[in-house]
Amino acid sequence: MAIFALYYVHMSRFKTPNRSFSTRLSLWFTGCSAAILLASMGISLYFVYHKMKKDEVELAQHSLQVYVDEISNTFKIAEVVAQNASSSMHFFLEYPDSMLNMLRPVLDKNEDIYGVAFSVDTAYYENKVIAPYLHRTKKEGEYELTNISEFWLEDWFREAKHSGKSFWTKPYVGRMAQKPMTDYCIPVFDSSGKFAGVFGVDVTLEWISQLISRQKISGNSYIRIVDSDGKEVISHGYPLSDEDSYTFTAPIENVGWVMTICSSEKEISKPIRLLRDLLLLLFIFGLTALLLATRVIVGKLAKPVVRFANAADEISNGNFNTELPEVKTDDELKLLRDSLDNMQHELSSFITDLKVTTENQTRLENELHIARTIQMNMLPKEFPDYLYAKLNPAKEVGGDLYNFLIRSDKLFFIIGDVSGKGIPASLIMAVTSKLFRNRAYHIDSPGRIAMSLNHSLSENNPQNFFVTFFVGVLDLKSGLLTYCNAGHNPPILFHESRIEFMDVKVNLAAGIINSAEYEESSIQLNGGDKILMFTDGVTEAKNKSGEFYSESRLLELAQNNSFCDSKGLVERIVDDVSAFSVGMEQNDDLTLFSFTYKSRDDNKS
Repeated sequence: MAIFALYYVHMSRFKTPNRSFSTRLSLWFTGCSAAILLASMGISLYFVYHKMKKDEVELAQHSLQVYVDEISNTFKIAEVVAQNASSSMHFFLEYPDSMLNMLRPVLDKNEDIYGVAFSVDTAYYENKVIAPYLHRTKKEGEYELTNISEFWLEDWFREAKHSGKSFWTKPYVGRMAQKPMTDYCIPVFDSSGKFAGVFGVDVTLEWISQLISRQKISGNSYIRIVDSDGKEVISHGYPLSDEDSYTFTAPIENVGWVMTICSSEKEISKPIRLLRDLLLLLFIFGLTALLLATRVIVGKLAKPVVRFANAADEISNGNFNTELPEVKTDDELKLLRDSLDNMQHELSSFITDLKVTTENQTRLENELHIARTIQMNMLPKEFPDYLYAKLNPAKEVGGDLYNFLIRSDKLFFIIGDVSGKGIPASLIMAVTSKLFRNRAYHIDSPGRIAMSLNHSLSENNPQNFFVTFFVGVLDLKSGLLTYCNAGHNPPILFHESRIEFMDVKVNLAAGIINSAEYEESSIQLNGGDKILMFTDGVTEAKNKSGEFYSESRLLELAQNNSFCDSKGLVERIVDDVSAFSVGMEQNDDLTLFSFTYKSRDDNKS
């Protein structure tokens, strides 16, 4: 804001009824320079900010993974120690009094383990309860041996006995250690496979807090570990709001916990804010110096042009007869005077021509709008429930066409594309559409209709316009479809669970050779079969990369939307073509025509 305020103050100093050319030039030059410098600074800050933020995010993710790996490895070591020790316990079942000899080495060799216990099932020895628990004391190197009372009622014992699997318990505060800890429990079986008891080791969680606290955590970072129930196990730092922080999580899989690190966005973006402030100060200073220097230099160089300032202002206000000052020197000022004089005459002529052109253009646009309205009114707008068609012209009026009529329980239809665009193509389109309806009222054969259309269009055709079309006759009772293709795109056939392009014989386009012969073909449709016809405006639509919509994309879309009725299918294709070519001008007419054959059984149902 300070930059634009300074710029406004400087402009206000020179704000006179007839601002000098030198002032305008200096202000324009300074303004453009400021815009370029500001854009360059903004782009630089943008990329630097995102690079620094990316590095900070990667660092946080890496730190999280380091913590998770170290914690996971410590628990895995405890698991291996417990499994190795428990695998030997069945040898001591015959000599229960010697079990202590197996428990002590576990603590001697593993500092991370606080205590070790073996709770023998009460059903294993008659009238004898054995549950030795050896744990560390506050004095380093000394252990205390106790017995676990009523262990058979504990959840960890019952779970190990019934599941037969090893597991980590949920975190709890130990009665002996008075510290948060977790146990790894392993069910033990004797040589005959009988359940003997549960072997377990205790691991305190103090070392996790020490591990996390070794990392310097600022007031804008937060570390937290929760168990599988979402209860907090350990946290470090102060919680942050979700809106102002980045959160990273990773599972500690062997114990079922989740570790989270939250980093403040303010902490991440602090260096870039300092850099932004420094660049802003330099920008303001440089812009001020540039503005003053430009004003002085341009004022001296452009002083002779001041005499033309008032004349130029008058011309810009529309007074093209303003008298220009005389110039006796034969230099750039003379050239400027001649240019202004020429501009006066050219502008006067241009304005006169522009008025005439604008009036003609307005009249032409009105005529094109009327022609468009007439053309669209020639197309059918009401469709039976099994048929639908749509035409989007590329210009005000287009050269695509479709039409249909129902006579004697037969559907006569046509879809076509006239060569060229604009008004000439629209006239051929109108003629072809009317000729089709006229012929379809009297001729049942699509091949004969095609021959008649070709004969009529070939006569008096000096511009060599031609029309490609697909014409057909569907017997609404039997489902027999007879058709003739005059150089048009083959339709897509939905028939017997197959969706593919029809294999049609291609005849010559109409309007080229008067005596051309047109061969027709036929296919038997079943109830629910569907036909989709289109013009090349669909498949040749382009996107911003210059790629065509293509027949393969159209076929894939038809296959994925085979469940739609004819109207739904046509509308989905139109929407997909529009999305594909968004931002591009439609360069050809786009027409779609589809119908679904309904058998007598379908109509009854």
